[in-house]
Amino acid sequence: MKRANGTGTIVKLKGNRRKPWFAKATVGYKENGQPIQKAICNEKGEKYFASRAEAEEALIWWNKNHSNLNVNKLTYTFKQLLDEWEEIFIPTKEERKRMRKTHETIKGKLGLSNSMGLLAAAKKFKPLYNKKYASLKKNDFQQIIYATEGKKTKIVDMRNLIMKLDDYALGEDIIIKGYGALLEIEYEESDEQRSPYTYEVIEKIWEYEGNLVADIQLILLYTGMRIEELLFLDIASINMEDEYWICGLKTEAGKNRLIPLHHDIVPIVKKYYNKNNMYLFMMDNGERLYYDKYRLMYVEFMNKLELEDDYTTHETRYTFRSELDRMGADDKCMDLLMGHQNGNTGNKVYNQRTIEELKSTIELINYRKKKHEKITYLKAVNFH
Repeated sequence: MKRANGTGTIVKLKGNRRKPWFAKATVGYKENGQPIQKAICNEKGEKYFASRAEAEEALIWWNKNHSNLNVNKLTYTFKQLLDEWEEIFIPTKEERKRMRKTHETIKGKLGLSNSMGLLAAAKKFKPLYNKKYASLKKNDFQQIIYATEGKKTKIVDMRNLIMKLDDYALGEDIIIKGYGALLEIEYEESDEQRSPYTYEVIEKIWEYEGNLVADIQLILLYTGMRIEELLFLDIASINMEDEYWICGLKTEAGKNRLIPLHHDIVPIVKKYYNKNNMYLFMMDNGERLYYDKYRLMYVEFMNKLELEDDYTTHETRYTFRSELDRMGADDKCMDLLMGHQNGNTGNKVYNQRTIEELKSTIELINYRKKKHEKITYLKAVNFH
């Protein structure tokens, strides 16, 4: 049986010898990646052995006492490594359930979306489950990736999983070389390209003002927030007197950002604002309105408008940014409102903005005045 990478070699000398067997351990690597090996002795100082088993025993002893390889885990299969890694870094079912409700992060564990993507990717590598992880080469992983059809996120998750398993295996001294970073990915480019809302559609939503879904969509259209950010918006973060709120969940740039309320949506916000509630949007049972529940309501509402196949909730962010850009809004103000990271350090640190400037930027939006204007967003066209 072939030995795992980096664990050394057993050699038999030619000729009729009483002790023809000896072991060579890997003690380093050349610049081209070739291992550097040297003959080793066992704990008694013996270098040559009568049987292969004795040489193997000497090599195991040497690796255990002189190298950083974890001899207790060298036989780990892909599935054993995956299970151990998952137990440490993937939230449990109960933790995932809690994360969905509270959007909390669990120290030392991956985020909810990332976890689910990697767990799905792990299933694609089932053909490797029973193989020793230390014996796997780049091509073992590569062929499975090539054989998998799907969109970019699915294929990227597969490579990311191997990279994470490699990192863990390297840290545990199970392997001395990983192949995840060398894997090539090919994926299908999605033909689906979403467009911002048109002025006509926005006016159509205004006609249903008072409907919970319509009100939420209008708030999103005039703030540029993500749906989860809005559903997690707590009452303590809302300043109705000065008409702004503090929000954000996803990124460091997006957290704790100030968004002034556009005058058109102030009456809508006031309708749902209740100092006795924890969140702006609550259900009858006293719990926060969760996205899973809202998603069902959203689909039903968009079906009523005959727009179920045209838009998702996220297109409201595209609409907000596109409209501000069209109105010539300041880039720094737009980044602050949307929670986007500005790559220019000088602009980020020294070029600050006031609440009044953010308010003026928000007020540039006037969808309703343009309700009769036709607007057609460009979509990419493939020519073959």
